[in-house]
Amino acid sequence: MNLTCPCCHARIPLEAAAADDAARSLMALLAGLDRPLGVQLIAYLGLFRPRSRALGWARALRLAGEVLELEPDPARLAAALDETVQALRRKRDAGAFAPLRNHNYLREVLRHLPAPTADTEPDRPVQPRTRTAQALCALEEFRHGR
Repeated sequence: MNLTCPCCHARIPLEAAAADDAARSLMALLAGLDRPLGVQLIAYLGLFRPRSRALGWARALRLAGEVLELEPDPARLAAALDETVQALRRKRDAGAFAPLRNHNYLREVLRHLPAPTADTEPDRPVQPRTRTAQALCALEEFRHGR
């Protein structure tokens, strides 16, 4: 089975992506997130891609981990990611965009978003929603001896 990039239409076999430790870890991490947060996180990671080459799996995994540590509330983080991606895509379309180097823009967006309400549970860990995602996470934990 091949994965096809919607931007450049490059193809990569799923087996090749799964053979890379960082790629496998990133897929497991994304599979464990709620869909809105996962979709926005993938779009946000694309803002770090250099113009002349692809974003490496290890860097994408590191960046994703850093983003998830910024905000414990998944809904608030997804909203901030969406706002960031939309604003930076507008800048890119206007020709005034360089790939991101850090999360400072996202931090500013988070700082200006309303605080979570008291009825949310910010300390609740993100649990995989599907059995497939749970199995992927369990395999990663087993692989790392946890």
